[in-house]
Amino acid sequence: MSNEECQSADWHTAGYDDAVRGFTPDRVSLHTKACTDVGITPDSGQYAAGHAEGARIYCSTSNAFKLGRAGRTPAKICPADLVYEFNASYQLGYGVYVRRRAVDTARRSIWQTERDIARLERDSAELESKLASSPSAAEQDSILSQLDRNRSKRKHLVDDLRRYERDLNEAEREYEAYTNRSI
Repeated sequence: MSNEECQSADWHTAGYDDAVRGFTPDRVSLHTKACTDVGITPDSGQYAAGHAEGARIYCSTSNAFKLGRAGRTPAKICPADLVYEFNASYQLGYGVYVRRRAVDTARRSIWQTERDIARLERDSAELESKLASSPSAAEQDSILSQLDRNRSKRKHLVDDLRRYERDLNEAEREYEAYTNRSI
């Protein structure tokens, strides 16, 4: 908090706002430290009351689901009567997050493998071009050996690409089934 914020602070609102953003009640100690320079001590009772109200907003099932879907770690500030529903909604949202990440990971793997195949094909085209320019026998052997290695690597990459495409299809099916079931 700035000196001006300390001087005009509504400690109830500060507690409420901190809780809604997922901060624990001990955050008041940071405000205390920040406001020491201007000789202001937060009203811890008002802060705690505001925090308790804000925690009920933070601990709503809709917020829990959003936190889970974003893959964020939830704050442990929920009152006992909201913990079960909060955790259940968080887990549903986190399930979406995990399945979305699997889809994204498979897509990145496909993209990277396609890029590797294209690079290998460009390298092979350059080698074939060198081969066509009638190099020495030793250079021809080296180029042919490299072309064989490239063909082998390409075969493995194509196999990987097929596997990643299957992974993507499975991840998309799981994502779709999960979101249709849980949302």
